[in-house]
Amino acid sequence: MLKIRGMRGLVIGIVVISLLLVGSAAYAADQMSFISKEFSDISETEAMSKLSESSFDSLLNDINAMGDKVDMSDLIFHANALAEKAAAEASPERIIKEISNENNTDAARVILTQIYRRTGNDGGNKELVAMLERSDVDFEIKRNILLNLYQSPSASVDVFAKIALSEDNRLAFHALKILNEVDSKAAIEIADGIIKGFDGVVTEKVCAAIKVKASQLSISSSKGDIQEFISFCDGVLSKEYKKDDIATDTVIFALSDVMSVETISYIVMSEKIDTIAKSYCIEQNYSVLEKMLVEDAAKSEIEIVSEAMRIYPITDMVAPLQSALSTQLKSRSAESDETAKQIQSIIEFVSENGLKATGKY
Repeated sequence: MLKIRGMRGLVIGIVVISLLLVGSAAYAADQMSFISKEFSDISETEAMSKLSESSFDSLLNDINAMGDKVDMSDLIFHANALAEKAAAEASPERIIKEISNENNTDAARVILTQIYRRTGNDGGNKELVAMLERSDVDFEIKRNILLNLYQSPSASVDVFAKIALSEDNRLAFHALKILNEVDSKAAIEIADGIIKGFDGVVTEKVCAAIKVKASQLSISSSKGDIQEFISFCDGVLSKEYKKDDIATDTVIFALSDVMSVETISYIVMSEKIDTIAKSYCIEQNYSVLEKMLVEDAAKSEIEIVSEAMRIYPITDMVAPLQSALSTQLKSRSAESDETAKQIQSIIEFVSENGLKATGKY
């Protein structure tokens, strides 16, 4: 694994020798080998000092030599040095030119796209936007361009909407999530359309639509809207693709994010959701479960809360449960006496085995 790389003068020497002897392919391999050897045994401080002596062009050449042969994490020092040199030596137009340059490696173009964002320049540049629809441009480059657009004051909602509806499901996933931050109304309209047109294939785009729909329902919704969403999610969990972990997790955690009585009740009682996932959802929704134990709590609601506490006992629920117990004891009926016994049993279980809620929800 490469540690650090750089050094302009010797790299240029290797460029000349390699081109004369064996051509550009061998040159790239030799340059990478040289960089690895030269920087493998020095400290981070020493490496950064050497890298600071290199020019923008030299650093870009080094990154191109290594780019697609190493992990992006191995390029962090070169990337930081390139960003510093870009501020002094490269105009925004030059950076865009290099991002568009197909002779640069994908890794180099991703780094340059990130540098362009860090310079504070307008991410809505037409050349960059046009790259979003090109099939020959790497996904990570496109994803970073989307992030640039997200921070651009001139970014058009229409661009995000168009990409969200495109055939590139991976990119559509990110575009729809960003659109939900920029224009939630537009995002919800697209999400509803995707869910309505669902053909049984759980793509990244469908996952994004489910997440956006859940975020809408968590803010404003009717019981009818929530029940319709639960029915859709139940259908996804019921089909043959239920073994798709990404699809399953997306649906379950989207339901949990709605944080309503209806959705947590479905999660707790569903046989299609495993105990581990239920535990996460119960912790996230403990405040919802607490509100279910109001003075006139229905027997069905008490049973759901009780089942939730058997799965994931939370000590914060003891006081609400005691309040519900007091209410049942005052009723003095056979049904309330039975419910009271059930609550008392759960209180004892939670008191002995419960964990404190994290309070992060």
